[in-house]
Amino acid sequence: MVTIGSAPTVSITPPSSTTIGQSNPMTFQAQISDLDQPANELQLAWNSSIDGELSTISADSTGEAILNLSGFALTHGAHILTLMATDENGFIGSDQISLEINGGATAPLVSLNPSPATSIEDVHVTAFASVDPE
Repeated sequence: MVTIGSAPTVSITPPSSTTIGQSNPMTFQAQISDLDQPANELQLAWNSSIDGELSTISADSTGEAILNLSGFALTHGAHILTLMATDENGFIGSDQISLEINGGATAPLVSLNPSPATSIEDVHVTAFASVDPE
């Protein structure tokens, strides 16, 4: 059996910056269309090359697909973000963008010994610097 049709068209709007702070919320937009089926009936899957499947929320009736992610939803590092659309005949269209997620630095750490310190004791202070994963 031969199925005749066409794959959906998928176009992710590139973000204004391809480097994003890990703690920042993120919104990605795409436009989806298909000659054989309404856009809101297509199966969608947003995936990260590092974190796997992120969402399967459908597009709206105009074909707009939106992925909203809260801060820290993506692991720091270089990601390829892919959106795949599958129609009822099994045809698949996709698009992808590359982005870099910058990890946040850790907070510095200070410890006192003894704790709590009093005025008649020697106090030993240990400090650890913050670490930035980039």
